[in-house]
Amino acid sequence: QNPQSGSRYDNVTSVAKGAPNPHIEVLNRHTKRGCMEFMAYLNTRRRQRRLGAFHVYNRARDERRMFVDDDDRFVFEDMMNRHLSDRPSFDSRGRQYENLRDSVRLYARCLPTSHFHNVLEQLRPGGMDRLMRRVLGAYVQHFNARHGLSGPIFAGPFRDKPIATPEQFRWRVAYVHDNH
Repeated sequence: QNPQSGSRYDNVTSVAKGAPNPHIEVLNRHTKRGCMEFMAYLNTRRRQRRLGAFHVYNRARDERRMFVDDDDRFVFEDMMNRHLSDRPSFDSRGRQYENLRDSVRLYARCLPTSHFHNVLEQLRPGGMDRLMRRVLGAYVQHFNARHGLSGPIFAGPFRDKPIATPEQFRWRVAYVHDNH
């Protein structure tokens, strides 16, 4: 902190004028991927603790199709619904789906060809992450097996935006319903 002005941001002008900044040098040594992974980790940690409504979305890699037909959409919806059902659900091998009904509530969903949108409410910390991890992981396995592919189909981890007000909630639900 600069004792004359009392602001700890006074040195920003010296960085802009080309003076060396050790923090920037350290950041430049990290790879872009490493920084992005660290930011994803921070966002995940923040999201796991926060309760409330979220707009959750993701897209397919390289502008590909993640829903080839209505059968793919049905499988995605079914996987999500089984985790949010009030009755126990089992997969084809007899394994029970984790019931996340008390952790997450679904308000809106849209499944266009290359991406998806959900409006979810996280009722318990970590519930939304558990739901999305299970649904997206199982869907990738289904999609790859059905279409003879391998590897990831999503552009990265799912993204979310907190919904802070009732007006934002109404707008997000309308947006998701209007998105084709």
